[in-house]
Amino acid sequence: MGFSNRLGKVSRLSLFQNSFDLYPTSRFMLLPNYQRYRLAVVAQWVVVVATVAALVSSGLQYRLLQHALAGIEILPAAADANDDRQQLVGGLQLVLTLLAFIGFISWFARAYDNLRRIPGAPEPAYSPGWAVGAWLVPILNLWRPLHMLKEVWYRTQRYALHHGQGAPAQDHSLLTGWWILRIVLFVFGRLVSRAGGSDPTVEQLLDATTTLLMLDVLNLAYAVLTIVLLQRFRNFEDGLAARYAPDNVPATPVSVG
Repeated sequence: MGFSNRLGKVSRLSLFQNSFDLYPTSRFMLLPNYQRYRLAVVAQWVVVVATVAALVSSGLQYRLLQHALAGIEILPAAADANDDRQQLVGGLQLVLTLLAFIGFISWFARAYDNLRRIPGAPEPAYSPGWAVGAWLVPILNLWRPLHMLKEVWYRTQRYALHHGQGAPAQDHSLLTGWWILRIVLFVFGRLVSRAGGSDPTVEQLLDATTTLLMLDVLNLAYAVLTIVLLQRFRNFEDGLAARYAPDNVPATPVSVG
């Protein structure tokens, strides 16, 4: 292989690595996480917009049901239009919430993986694979993700400020409050899914719509609080990256074979 071909191969390989962050050059080099953070925050803002749209749609349904309860005739076309709108908005909200969840896990997986890349830091309590798996295993996902989030919360502060020594600047009350709201949403969502019945009356539909409005208010609060939490984590990550800059870690040469 000629020199120019080998040089081209190295350049293309370096471009691929820098673009996708797949191959770190050192065991103790922190992996960049800003792009994942930014995508996670944008996804949460999209969920905020979708949830506001869901609140408006459910509010329109609530008014329609009040009219029906008051004896005002509801045309079949109006009822069908309401059902179609509710299904469309609800389906879109569900898809966007799922995508935002994936974005959050993607950010968290990188943040947790970086804990084992801090020079001189002990190994995290769990392997990097649990940064994803802990959210997906039933029962376990009620407590382990919180424990792992606390690891990131405290270790990034301690090593950014004190090289692992001393107390962190901020406690985890925000994180705990966010997690409690998450559990409440899970329980409340199960109740909403069972509301109404197979052949509900207007009164039952009105009650179910009221519950749905309450759920979306909680969803809105959760999305906004998630954004605040991500921003707080990002501040910790910035401090960690500043203290353990890549320029201070020797790079491993790339073998072109």
